[in-house]
Amino acid sequence: MLYVLFEIWIWVVAAGLVGAIFGWWLRSMRAAREVAREALLWQRRVERLRRLATGLKQTTEDEGSSPDGADR
Repeated sequence: MLYVLFEIWIWVVAAGLVGAIFGWWLRSMRAAREVAREALLWQRRVERLRRLATGLKQTTEDEGSSPDGADR
């Protein structure tokens, strides 16, 4: 009888450990997905700023003025 209770206790502890590991893994996957999403958003923002800077540089060159605002 004591052996049966001990074996049940072992299985309960093992199941709890597996559940805890799975929960940790699931949280880490969600966090990794969130980090990847943020990185993609920042990459898009940087690309947008680069296009804007290129457009502004092209505009200043088309107007014939230097980028710092002083005429040549």
